[in-house]
Amino acid sequence: MKAIRIYLIDDHHVLRQAVVAMLNETEDITVVGHSGDAREGITEVLAKRPHIVLVDLKMPDMNGLAVISEIATAAPDAGLIVFTMYDNPAYVWETMSSGARGYVLKSADKQDLLRAVRAVASGSGYLQA
Repeated sequence: MKAIRIYLIDDHHVLRQAVVAMLNETEDITVVGHSGDAREGITEVLAKRPHIVLVDLKMPDMNGLAVISEIATAAPDAGLIVFTMYDNPAYVWETMSSGARGYVLKSADKQDLLRAVRAVASGSGYLQA
């Protein structure tokens, strides 16, 4: 089985480092890159073509919805998962309408995040319950 290739876009450096370390411990997942800058992240996603992109909603340089929309248009095969602290049904609706296929809260445990990654990588969607 090929590893699921992931890219993470989030402006919180320590969180990015922790999530990358956690995901890289998992046999079927490889983190191919991460960025704290949305524009740089988009450029890297288009170059590296990961299977999954984890995207924060609120970043200083660009709104997460704009990031999702841009990646969904330019790389429609990428499975976009919102990874946020905002437990808001309106955000879920907006992000899914913009092209995301998953929504996971940063308060989730490792297993929830892995379920989301694997579900979206297999072509399904995932909303954290």
